[in-house]
Amino acid sequence: MNGTILSNAISDPKRRLAESEIRSNEDRILLVEGWTDRDFLKNYINGNKIKVQKIGEGEGKKEIIQRITNDEEYDGIEYYGIVDMDYDFETSELILKKYGIELKLPNISDTNPKCNLFSFALGEYSERIYEKILNSRRLEYCFNDKNTLLVKKNVTRWLKQNQSVFNDYLRERTHAILFRGRNSIYTKRGSNSNDINSIKGNEKEKWINDLIPDEKKNKFEEFKSIYIPELKNCGINDHELIEGLKLIMENCGYRKEAPYLKRKLENAMMELMLDEAEEEKIRTILQKAGVEKS
Repeated sequence: MNGTILSNAISDPKRRLAESEIRSNEDRILLVEGWTDRDFLKNYINGNKIKVQKIGEGEGKKEIIQRITNDEEYDGIEYYGIVDMDYDFETSELILKKYGIELKLPNISDTNPKCNLFSFALGEYSERIYEKILNSRRLEYCFNDKNTLLVKKNVTRWLKQNQSVFNDYLRERTHAILFRGRNSIYTKRGSNSNDINSIKGNEKEKWINDLIPDEKKNKFEEFKSIYIPELKNCGINDHELIEGLKLIMENCGYRKEAPYLKRKLENAMMELMLDEAEEEKIRTILQKAGVEKS
């Protein structure tokens, strides 16, 4: 019986082109670190036949770099990646050093000079972000009765009265996280014991007790003095923003669906990113990773 050898059929470019017209071409994957990053970027690459995929649970920037560097090990899948800048202010982790030559790793870019995609997308940080997240349609179900509407009113009032110190709190925790990575602090993070009183009271040392051991706090102050320009421009850690808003809401009496509140706030943050992201900046970071916007 005449026919086409299976291996030839699979690799036939005309066959592959025809397949790509009826299904997503899943041998091209853009790897990202978080669910919000995935949901956000999916809106920018439709039509590129690239699947946006979050790296595995417990994995992040290091694993994305490894996957892209060794993509020949993964059955012909072509990987791309967008990673957070984290503590790598020089983007040195995206540089391949071989035989004394430095080359940028292909198919990957980071959010430099911002510490994450959230801050990169929104640009200059503004306290207006708090109000916009709380007023997101993604949170409408959270504030749909007399008690929860009162909580929202109290949270909004508290943030307006204390937005400067709350912003300082988020920045201090962001910088502490960057310091942990920069200095390879592997001690397990503790439990955040802050509340609205410790934030309002400007108790800065307490703000980071769960992140930095006492014996490392002098080094943390040195770190902040060395990297003043970078830290000033890096933005806010998106996870700390969500946890901070969640903390304020719960301190103001929010009890409804508490286990799901974090995810709802993340959805509201993603909606804000979509509404206010500078499209040209997103196009640029995708192009740097080798992904052309449709």
